[in-house]
Amino acid sequence: MVNISVMIVSVVMSHAPLPHYETVSEDALVEAAQKTWEVSEEKARILVSGARLGGQLADVHPGWLLSMAYHESRFNWGARGDCKKGKKRCLAYGLCQIHYHTAKGVVDGLRREDLLNPFLNLIVAALLYKKYIKRDGRDRAHIAYACGRGCKGATTTPTFHKRYNMAKKFMANINRRKR
Repeated sequence: MVNISVMIVSVVMSHAPLPHYETVSEDALVEAAQKTWEVSEEKARILVSGARLGGQLADVHPGWLLSMAYHESRFNWGARGDCKKGKKRCLAYGLCQIHYHTAKGVVDGLRREDLLNPFLNLIVAALLYKKYIKRDGRDRAHIAYACGRGCKGATTTPTFHKRYNMAKKFMANINRRKR
């Protein structure tokens, strides 16, 4: 028998909730990152180390964090975004294109340059997700991450499905390795 409340929630939600953290070996994550995004082993190890720790801290699958970082910057940890013409500073920094003023809300003493460290950038992104999961729930945390409180009433973001499908591909590569 189908639970009617589950059906109603499924109809109202436009996307799946963020995937929970899953314990996976570093080697399996590195191999899946290499296969999914064609990055070197060295780069994959750096990315995976930040995504694993961040994922543990926030209870978010490392594959989600990596998919989001790839989508935001194509794994360019020196990326700067939301730069205003004529201004010296940009608003978003690093792999996950984190806004500095938003990041200061979860990490004391953070400097803009710190967000260019790939390991730290992934951890800060995860801490932001943790904050949004607690405040808005797992099914709305990505909306809060993507556009803050400016998306009141939104049920998804334009890029959620691309990121989610990329995370699913990454997780499938992990599962292929287990066989």
